[in-house]
This record gives sequence, structure tokens and C-alpha cells, in this order.
Amino acid sequence: MDRSAIDVEAIRDFYDDFLTSRMVEYRLSRNLRIERAISRVLSYSRSDSRVLDIGCGIGVVAERVAKFASRGHVYACDLSERNIWYANQTIRLPNLTFKVVDAVHDLDAIQAWVGDRIDLVVLIDVLEHLPVTMHAEVFRAVREWLAEDGTVVLTFPSPAYQRFLKANDEHALQIIDEVIELPHIVAVCSDAGLFMKHYSVEDIWMKNQYVHCVFQSTGDVKPIATVGASLPVRVLSKAALGARSVWQHQFVRPWLRRKYVSRVFGSGYQSASRATRPQDT
Repeated sequence: MDRSAIDVEAIRDFYDDFLTSRMVEYRLSRNLRIERAISRVLSYSRSDSRVLDIGCGIGVVAERVAKFASRGHVYACDLSERNIWYANQTIRLPNLTFKVVDAVHDLDAIQAWVGDRIDLVVLIDVLEHLPVTMHAEVFRAVREWLAEDGTVVLTFPSPAYQRFLKANDEHALQIIDEVIELPHIVAVCSDAGLFMKHYSVEDIWMKNQYVHCVFQSTGDVKPIATVGASLPVRVLSKAALGARSVWQHQFVRPWLRRKYVSRVFGSGYQSASRATRPQDT
């Protein structure tokens, strides 16, 4: 679907109606699909993360992320004015801000709104509802917003599930419901300068039903920083590792050597010099 074929008002009306036809139910009983998505997002969140939630709906994901990132800030936007109205009526957190924004046509407005670099961008079951021809432009903008070590978390229906719905339950599809293949998402994100961190096909209510996909703004290999740990915690952790190393060296390693070396090769076995062996990878 190209930009000229998009009826923005029809899409906005659809999601305004979606509030009462489906989304309020997410507040009455927890939705397994959303809970699994939240778990994925939180695994890439920090207590001080600056997060952008595109297509936030009524704010279920944004609220949970804001509670976790209590020293950060969550910016949550949606096309539907009614969704944002409802989110503001039901959620009050000082580090969570909602805004009505069309993520396809108002990318500059998002940039002006969030200001500084964003650590984490999430699109939870949103990408399939954006015209596939617009994905490249969206991800180029997302890459511009990301911090140096920024992350993008995507969830969307698997291609197999979308084809299943088209064949068996077309009424379950929304006004725009694209099939997102792996080569497509890899291509548009790679072209935008994003590097794949994770891709999995998740079982929710059916096998192979949803995709969880994570991209990062850098693919560099580097040490993992200990983020958020206080000095006492780091000191105690180092001490614990040191004690474990002593235990391993004095007791465990001799036992392993008897079991896996001496018993097999005899007590006279001498290991080759590490310099002459291939380096561990």
C-alpha cells in the first residue's frame, strides 16, 4: 500500500472504535500476547531508560515500562485521539507522557517531541498496521532518534499466522494488516543502519503465532558494562567470584582432572602448552 492510497481519517476512525470494541478488554483481563511482549521489552530496559512507544494504544505496555524505568522517561504516542484520551484518564505516572501522533506522516513531530536521544524504541504489534512501503522511512527515522547503544524491540504476527487469518478468519484482520517476512524486516532495518540482535517465532495461543525481533544501533563487539550496580554490589560480586575461583582451583579442578584426564590417559599425562593450542572462542 502506498502513501497515496492511505485514508488517514478512515484509519483513525477504525482505531477510535477499537478502543471500546477490544482495547478496554486489555484492562479487564491480562492478555498473554501483550504480557509476553512486555517481558521482551523489559529485558532490554534499564531503570534510567528513555523509551519511545510508537502505537501505544491505551498505554498498557507504556505503563509497565514506565514503572520499571522509574528514573527514566517513557514517551508514548498513538494515531487515535480516543486511545490517548483513555490512557490519560487511566494512567498517572510522572515519567510517562502521551501524545497523539501519526507515526507514518508526523515523524518530524516525534523528533521534536522526544528531543534527546532515545535508548529504547518499541513497536508492539504495530508494524503490521503500517503500510509496508513506509517501513524503510520509519526505520531511518528511528535510527536517527536512537542513542549510541540504542535498541528497537518489535513484535508482530508471524507470516504463517497472517496467512492463516487471511484464509480462515479474515474478519480478525485490521484495516491495514501486512505480512512481514524476515527478509523484508532485515533489509529495511539494515539499510537504516540497525543490526539484528534477536529473532524468534513465539507460541502464544497457537504455535508459531508471533514474532519477537530486536535490533540495535551498533553491531560492535565490546565488553558488557555493569549498569546500575552500586560500588558495594560490585565489590561483593568480585569477592564472590574470587572465592568461587579459589574453590574451583583447590577442589573442583583436581577432581575433574582425575575423572577426565588421569583416568583416561594415565597419571603421566601432560597437557600441551596453551601457546600451542587453538585459542578458546
